[in-house]
Amino acid sequence: AGHALVVIGYINVHAPILFLALRAAEGVTAAAVIPPARAMINRLAPASRQGEALGLLSAAQEAGVLLGPAAGAFLASQVGYAPSFIIGASGLLLGAIAAFCCLPGDRPAATAHNRQRPGLAAIGTFTRPLVLAYSLTGLIALPHGVMMALWSIYMLDRGASLPLIGLTYTAAALPGLFVAPLAGRWSDRYGRYWPIALSTVAVGGIYIVYGLPLAPIVLLVTCAVEGLITAVGRSALDGLLADATPAGAQGRVQANFAAVTAAGRLVGSAGAGLLYLLQPGAPFIVGGVICTLTGLALFLPALARLFASAPVEAHTSAG
Repeated sequence: AGHALVVIGYINVHAPILFLALRAAEGVTAAAVIPPARAMINRLAPASRQGEALGLLSAAQEAGVLLGPAAGAFLASQVGYAPSFIIGASGLLLGAIAAFCCLPGDRPAATAHNRQRPGLAAIGTFTRPLVLAYSLTGLIALPHGVMMALWSIYMLDRGASLPLIGLTYTAAALPGLFVAPLAGRWSDRYGRYWPIALSTVAVGGIYIVYGLPLAPIVLLVTCAVEGLITAVGRSALDGLLADATPAGAQGRVQANFAAVTAAGRLVGSAGAGLLYLLQPGAPFIVGGVICTLTGLALFLPALARLFASAPVEAHTSAG
């Protein structure tokens, strides 16, 4: 409900400082929703299907990304920006009503072990596999922060129209709608390591391609490839996080994960503007190199072994 009010507020805000304040408030309201939703999935889904369940949640989010930017860009080009914000706020209000009516209001009971030793829960949220998952999401989020800050401006500078820019978001989201649940199921059965390592390297390469002086239609196709690869890696990373999460700490782990993701995007978006002044493609190339090096680092034996130890350490922390 708070997020809906923020979105409505955009309609009559024109001063940049007020716009920044609304963006900050929007970040707070989004952060209050996503980690509890993911934690609820962790709590309800069977242990052998965590990746698939989180993949379905990602697919649901991608469905919104699939429809929102394309519809918003079309409306903005035809009747202005206000209808897009009104439609977005309406969807959020419907979500608030659904949450109030359908979600249980009870809280999971704390275990006797955690009541007696509250510090143990905090330690259990920073095991080696969890730190690995936090680090991966932070580094992978850097180029995503570049995209969030610059993509529309970058595409305009390349000569793209508003509808085409909206289509690039749709192209990136559409593969994830179908691939994320399947990729999550595959990683549940066959492991998290290879999907994460290979997709991280590949996505880094995609961002480097974004930085090249290519025609907007080529970038549209590249967005579709990125969406496919990203869905595979994200589902496997979500599964790794679920594997390593101690029982009863789902909310704290998801909050840590979301915080590190936001920090990575913040660093990426803050540095992107400075690099863009030097060369428009530079932020994408730098972000791509960071992402590629992150994926290559996973081939080090010491890091590769952490993937196999995640369920064991989670079980030990819970016990």
